[in-house]
Parts: sequence; structure tokens; C-alpha cells
Amino acid sequence: MKPSFAAPLALTAVLIAALAAGCAVAQSSSIAPGRWTHRSDYTLNNQTVPPAGGGECLSAAAAKDLRATIAARLQRDVVACKITQWSQTGGTLNVGVACDNGQGAATGLVSGPVSADSYELKGVLKGRNEVAGPFTIGVRWSGKRVGAC
Repeated sequence: MKPSFAAPLALTAVLIAALAAGCAVAQSSSIAPGRWTHRSDYTLNNQTVPPAGGGECLSAAAAKDLRATIAARLQRDVVACKITQWSQTGGTLNVGVACDNGQGAATGLVSGPVSADSYELKGVLKGRNEVAGPFTIGVRWSGKRVGAC
């Protein structure tokens, strides 16, 4: 990679961590509380970024208002990200996100099927870094409930 990619890659890594933490937990009003595992796959300008994954326990209280839970986690992870759109039709969730850390900004939409026990959201975020210019992030978040906490 050229050195000019370092700045957008750093911004992207921070955005990815925050978005994955927020969205990997759960996405539906009918989501079940419990222990969830998740995987996050990304591309940056069509180059594969190492996947991330992990697990988390979702409480019954957090499961009641997932939009608020996700919004709080986006802020908790020190990235100025906010949810700009939230809609669910049947088992499909659409979430718009906008992030701006002062060095660059990105916006996009992720969507896909969500059930009480699993999700798989895909989408694209497009942004611009002050130094390196425009970038595109391909996103795939998937997860499943694996049991009680």
C-alpha cells in the first residue's frame, strides 16, 4: 500500500471497530437476549481487511431498545458516529450510519435479514479522508445467538 493509504486505513479501522461493536450485538425488535458471537468482514477500496469477531452478552434491558443500545455503543467507542436511518420491514433491517472523526467522514447503509437468533447485514460506506482522499468500505456483519449469558 502507498503511504497515503495510512490515514484512511487508520480512520477506517476506528470506524469499523465502533460500527462492529454497535451492530454486531443485535438488530431486531424481536432479538433474543443472551450470548452472541459475531464476525465482521470488510474491504477498503476493494482490498480485504482482516476480519474481526468476538462475543458479547446482551441483557434483556438492552434487547428492549436496540437502537438506543447501538447508538450508545457507537459513541462509547470514541468515534463520532450516529444512526441516520433505522427501518425494519419484515425480517429485513436497514441502518444508515454517518461518522466523522475530524480527519475524515463516511456515510453508508447496511441492511439484511435479522431474526431472534441471527443476523447478516451487508452494505457500503463511502467517505473522504483529508489527506488521502475518497475511500469505500465494504461491510458484512454476521452473528448468531449461542445461548444464555
